[in-house]
Amino acid sequence: MRIIVLLLSIAYLALIDAKVAYFTYWNATAVSTNVYTGIITVDCPNGASTSLTIRITASRGVNFVQGVNGADKTDYFKSGSDKSPYESTAVDNDPPAANMISSAYGQMFTVEFSMPVIGIVMDFVSLNLNTLVFSNDFTNPSFGDGTTKACGFFGCGSAPTRKESTSTVGTPLYSFSGAGEPHGTLVFDGIFTRFIFSATVDENWYGFTFGTFGVATPASGYNLPIPVPSPAPRNVYYSNWNSATITENGVTKYTGTINIPRSGGVTAPVTVKLTVPGGVSFVQSGTGTDYLKSGSPMSPYRSSVVANDPPASSVVGLINAQIITLEFSEPVESLVLDFISINGNTLVFTNDFTLLSLGDRVISDCGYWGCSANPIRTVSDARGIRTYSFAASGEPHGALLFDGSFTKFTFATTLTENWHGFTIGTFGVSTVVPPALIPVYYFNYTGSSISADGVLRAAINDVPNPNTNTPSKVDVKITLPAGVNLVQTGKGGSNTEDYFKTNVAASPYTNSPYVGSTLLNNPPAAQLISIAKAQTITIEFSYAVTDIVLDFVSINGNSYIFTDPFTFVGLGNGVTSACGYWGCTTSTTQTVVTTGGATTYTLKGDGEPHGAILFKGTFFRFTFKVAIDEYWNGFTLGVLGSTFIAPPITCLQSQSSYVINGGTCSATGLTCVRLASAIPQKSQSVSGCYLFAYTSSQLTLDTPGQKVYLSSDAGATLAPSFDEVGVLAVTSPTKALRGGNYNSYQLDCSNGNFKKVTIPTSTTPGAVDITSLFGGEVGTFTIDLSLYNKYNPYSTSDAWVCTGANLKGATIAGAVEEQGTSSSQTVVSTGDGYSFNSVVLLIAGFSIASIVLTIAIFAIVISVKFSSKPLETP
Repeated sequence: MRIIVLLLSIAYLALIDAKVAYFTYWNATAVSTNVYTGIITVDCPNGASTSLTIRITASRGVNFVQGVNGADKTDYFKSGSDKSPYESTAVDNDPPAANMISSAYGQMFTVEFSMPVIGIVMDFVSLNLNTLVFSNDFTNPSFGDGTTKACGFFGCGSAPTRKESTSTVGTPLYSFSGAGEPHGTLVFDGIFTRFIFSATVDENWYGFTFGTFGVATPASGYNLPIPVPSPAPRNVYYSNWNSATITENGVTKYTGTINIPRSGGVTAPVTVKLTVPGGVSFVQSGTGTDYLKSGSPMSPYRSSVVANDPPASSVVGLINAQIITLEFSEPVESLVLDFISINGNTLVFTNDFTLLSLGDRVISDCGYWGCSANPIRTVSDARGIRTYSFAASGEPHGALLFDGSFTKFTFATTLTENWHGFTIGTFGVSTVVPPALIPVYYFNYTGSSISADGVLRAAINDVPNPNTNTPSKVDVKITLPAGVNLVQTGKGGSNTEDYFKTNVAASPYTNSPYVGSTLLNNPPAAQLISIAKAQTITIEFSYAVTDIVLDFVSINGNSYIFTDPFTFVGLGNGVTSACGYWGCTTSTTQTVVTTGGATTYTLKGDGEPHGAILFKGTFFRFTFKVAIDEYWNGFTLGVLGSTFIAPPITCLQSQSSYVINGGTCSATGLTCVRLASAIPQKSQSVSGCYLFAYTSSQLTLDTPGQKVYLSSDAGATLAPSFDEVGVLAVTSPTKALRGGNYNSYQLDCSNGNFKKVTIPTSTTPGAVDITSLFGGEVGTFTIDLSLYNKYNPYSTSDAWVCTGANLKGATIAGAVEEQGTSSSQTVVSTGDGYSFNSVVLLIAGFSIASIVLTIAIFAIVISVKFSSKPLETP
């Protein structure tokens, strides 16, 4: 409430000499419907008198009002009587005769004072059967029970009762009642400009009046303590709706305008776009019935947080159960959702909320269609995504607050009912920008087909490469040992059915179960793998990917079992997201089971589960198990990014075990990582040192001094060749940086901090020993290879990392270490046996025809050829 609150208690009474209460002299003529006023004249300590106006609004009306101009002169207070039930040690005097308000209804009353008053004295008459409810605590210094005080005009009361409770919005309530014919006084300590109370039942009649102990103004002469203000309610800027529609991407939307004050005293609009796939009953544009009762003194939409009502006749009326989406042209600060007549309905949100007000005729008046009670906030994970639901009995009208910064907001109604409505407002433009939606880079199966041994190849295109700041490709190998129903290969394939419903124009899908509230884009249309057999599916990536999104379609009755935990992004339950192609899911869960130290995470749902789950982390390989045979279920995958670090390639048995990068391993017992792909001769058109390729990878050494070599093929048989120079940088587990410049031609582009090693201009037998770059450390190292050229043209070879055992070195003819202690480098002899685990080789090889991982390669042509570099052929 907008009341400056200060508990004065008995201290207030000590400030006032005679404990005199100054009571109201009422005007019996209403100033407007159910609104009456009166005058209170206060004698101040400074000797002056001041008058203030009291204004009372009865939500349902009154029986009569006594006053100076009233017809009824009956003294229901027995004023001046020696047996008055109103005088006490707290209040010295009776209220004036024939100055009372009488009502017969259960209703709310709002009392407003034209200046702050010190304490409120409420004298009541004949409260039989009724209970008065207040949001302020009180004392009951006098009660006409015939024993401690004389009985009242209509008889004696008994059993005066004060009770504490909690309001529908969580604030404390204090109620008073009595048996028989209660007459007496209640005193409310504090400083007030506004005071609200309610009577709970209809009865023949009851009466009351009000007084105060003084006015809380500096000029009054009262020695007042410094008040402690409570947070003042704020203005909410509401949407002014337009009943005309617009169309965006085939979707019909309504619009609204929120006019928000900005810095410099100007006002600028924020546009609201409203999507209601189930249609509306009506949209008001400022004309017609005021279902919000805007301007009512006891509006169910104002509260201690919200100072103002929504604009009159600006309501969106709904009938069908559906998901409602609101989009804002700028980020806005918090949202206030005012609702109308949601009887029998439940509102479901993915954002938590606070109930600000409810038309229960206790602290807020009833709404246009009636009163409400028993509000319920329910938090549930039953749908797989946490939801917050609101419902209440009767005819709920009120306001919900959603804290945060919003550019988009969705909620659902769960019952088709004619009709229920809402409007939306905000406190202003937000200075906090909500997190941007995250793009997903999905698998592309165009041109793919599954092989006889269940291998399907795909690509992830246009993934941002952090090393080159350009879009690059990640190759994918998917092994499905039990085969597939179908693989959709895009719009040009044999099956182009859009199982993901991504074609918005044909099937409005604003609330896709595949994007939720965090992802930007749906999976591509007609790009899906459908399976019918139980199997374990393995997915391998040519570069490490970060965060995997798995979109699933119709896994009814089935389970997907993972070794990694996941979170739900979206679920087609018809509440938090739209249903999927085959229908809705009723519940979807993640079950965690640990057996023998191994933990699995199972996705299972009822109905027709469609949705998206997210696996956080960095992956070279990803597997999951489909638990049972089922007619068909479908899926696709995407990633949120890639490090473009190549995975280790293990060749444990034969060359055929190398499957990702398309290269070969010629020696059993080697683990190989390719750093770079061969580039045939190209021309350079820029002057200066040009970085035409960069890549990075990691490898782990478990033995101090373990050998590391530079060579040109996975079998460690050929020397490297870089035109002009390859700068190799090795970062150790202790963050030590060592490196070398390996040049086949000029050294102009060398890193001055690293040693210089001349290597052959073409691939020759052998491999360069670079063990010194690893410093005798063990653990995981990061290896970066940068390829530079200055003089036209240029070319280079592949680059690899391998590990094996018992590798023996030989000398490469012509390899010269220009900075170091040796004029030759150790090479690996080709006929020696290998065992896995003791030697690491970094191998570089020229191979145009290799099937390789795509790395970022930039080439710019120049027309000048430096004379000291001979022309090279690829």
